[in-house]
Amino acid sequence: NGVTNLPFNAASPIDGWTNPNSTDFVCAQTGLYSVTYKIILNINGITFSEFHLTLDGVDVPGSGTYFETISFGNHFAEATGIALVNISAGQVLRISAGEVLTSSFRYPADVDAIGLTIIRIS
Repeated sequence: NGVTNLPFNAASPIDGWTNPNSTDFVCAQTGLYSVTYKIILNINGITFSEFHLTLDGVDVPGSGTYFETISFGNHFAEATGIALVNISAGQVLRISAGEVLTSSFRYPADVDAIGLTIIRIS
């Protein structure tokens, strides 16, 4: 299936960051950041899902979350990931969905909500 960068329909202003399109968050100030993401999925069937952060298109070590769900009918599942990331000004942060192997997963129809919190630590 490959990797899919997850789009945001709308992004609130993030101090020190820009959001030039639906998938990219561009850092304006170099620093150490705590980055947390949450994805709510509408699950119907058997789903194996993996999500992670990327920085300039490269996976951020330790940012991945993996889960397996088995459901009959529509149910919601939540994937949450957090990472401490050294980010330089101008670098692009994204949330990506990795390989998704499933009986019925449809992107973007099965993604109910996405949230992103970025906190500069130093």
